[in-house]
Amino acid sequence: MKKRLFSFLLVCSVLLHTAPIFATDIQLVIDGNAITIPENLGSVREADERILIPVRFLAEHMGYKVDYSDSNMVNGTEVESATLTAPTGTTCLVMHNSLQMYVLPGPNETKGGPITMDTPAFIDETENRFYAPVRFLAQALNCSVTWDEETRTVSLDKQAQ
Repeated sequence: MKKRLFSFLLVCSVLLHTAPIFATDIQLVIDGNAITIPENLGSVREADERILIPVRFLAEHMGYKVDYSDSNMVNGTEVESATLTAPTGTTCLVMHNSLQMYVLPGPNETKGGPITMDTPAFIDETENRFYAPVRFLAQALNCSVTWDEETRTVSLDKQAQ
């Protein structure tokens, strides 16, 4: 009996101490509010030690209109891309398998140009969903970004437009 109890307590102790190692849930907070991405819109992912997020979810949450094209010509090559347009007229172009994202300023804005990412945006063919590194996408959409390693939380705050 004592052996079983000791074994049970030992197993519980090991599981309690290793649980955080296996935890993969990444929390998303936008303007101080915890956000859950609906299953039909994708999920927060981790790849190449980077956090990736569905482009449509974040862009639409920030008030952008999203259009997809599977035949944009970039440098003479046909690529799949997403065009995100803000109410202010700012436009972002995100391309599949590219390390470049382009921000075109609206009529009353001056900020824009190419953004070089360290992890390419990609389309998950099984979900038919476009993903991009959250830091670069959020900054292109005029948000500040912080990461809390301890709680595994990405926090985005909209900046004044």
